[in-house]
Amino acid sequence: MEPFKKIATQKIAVGIVRKNGYLLITRRPLDGLLGGLWEFPGGKLEQNEESLSACSREIREETGIEVAIDSFLIRIKHEYTHFKIEMDVFYCHYVSGKIALNGPIDYKWIQVSEINDFTFPKANLKFIPLIKAKNKKYLFPPMEYE
Repeated sequence: MEPFKKIATQKIAVGIVRKNGYLLITRRPLDGLLGGLWEFPGGKLEQNEESLSACSREIREETGIEVAIDSFLIRIKHEYTHFKIEMDVFYCHYVSGKIALNGPIDYKWIQVSEINDFTFPKANLKFIPLIKAKNKKYLFPPMEYE
């Protein structure tokens, strides 16, 4: 019997960037993991980095814009075949800058009502219902979701 291999957990921070009633989504490159899917911008935490600062940094690096973090929404835990992720999701708002993509191949500013028109990774699908509900003025306390 093979010894049990510990599956690595990647820590990720993602921002739901709001601007004038629209949300920013980006599209992953067509090749590679989750190729061509749309997602909310963000990425992996660097060593000893906090989720809050990683969220702003990753959005700046991927899109060229500056955001301000408004609030924490949820921590998502999701498992893929060879690794796990722990994703902290934050509400942010656009502060300045023009979109200049570095990594993603496309972006769109969408209304919450358009969210079902795009294909998202399963981890994003775990928190999208909270965005829809919050948009309808329902409030949910931060929580973990597996």
